[in-house]
Amino acid sequence: MSKKTTTLALNLSTVILLNQELTMLQKEPTISFVVKYDLVKLLEKTNEIVKRFNDSKLALFKKYGECTDEKKQIWSLNGAKEEEKGLEELKQLIEKEEKFDESYSIKDFKDLKSEIPYIQIMKFMK
Repeated sequence: MSKKTTTLALNLSTVILLNQELTMLQKEPTISFVVKYDLVKLLEKTNEIVKRFNDSKLALFKKYGECTDEKKQIWSLNGAKEEEKGLEELKQLIEKEEKFDESYSIKDFKDLKSEIPYIQIMKFMK
């Protein structure tokens, strides 16, 4: 009997939120070590995606924006000649989707006592 896997497609802004939640979940004392191990694998995957996004965003800002601080290498699209083009490409980048096949049992989180809602990780629960 084959196990049906559900693929979840998340846009990059959601992946960034998921990455933050996964980082916070590692600090939750009521989650078992085994569950944290599985979550770390997903965290590493989202870390790579967030890094790629940040690298792409920086390249986009350098292409269309203006450097506002040479020393710190801070770039801005705000007021740049090609601000509109840059914002449109940034919007397209943020809307890009990443696919995830991971899933977690809601039972693994039954002892979680937290005031943080962890909304993004809930999308992976069955």
